[in-house]
Amino acid sequence: MQNDMAPNEKAESARVYEAGLLLVPSIAQENVAKSFDAIKKAIEKAGGEIVSEEIPTLRTLAYTMVKALTGRKIKYSTAYFGWVKFEGSAELAKEIDAHLKASEDVLRYLVIKTVRENTLYSHRVAMAKAEADAAHAAGVGAAGAGDESPASEVEMDKSIEKLLV
Repeated sequence: MQNDMAPNEKAESARVYEAGLLLVPSIAQENVAKSFDAIKKAIEKAGGEIVSEEIPTLRTLAYTMVKALTGRKIKYSTAYFGWVKFEGSAELAKEIDAHLKASEDVLRYLVIKTVRENTLYSHRVAMAKAEADAAHAAGVGAAGAGDESPASEVEMDKSIEKLLV
């Protein structure tokens, strides 16, 4: 798709969205990637740009979900969960919403506005922080680490303000 917009116009009209997907578990394991690729191709064909993704993996659901397929209701207790983050217009998000709603492979989905940055807080980061906190409590670490006093709430707010601007 050719884009005739000026860079500033594109920045104003383009937003970042994330589509969270639950694909039906009746899809054969080897066809999950193919089904997920079809969704990504629909986004790109409609003029969207893929920012990041997580290929769906089989997960146990918190509760049983029902989907009507071929005139009967089927209950699922597992599904393939994945997501794709993409950039595009509000019209693109509506088009993808309609595409996902019509797909027989999609059990549930959600399309939301988000940010481009990766906002995942991984288990490894949490473990590293816990180890650093333990080392700090034991007095191990950077020189002078024990000399620091806790930051006040006002100082923390000022630091956060600097990061947001």
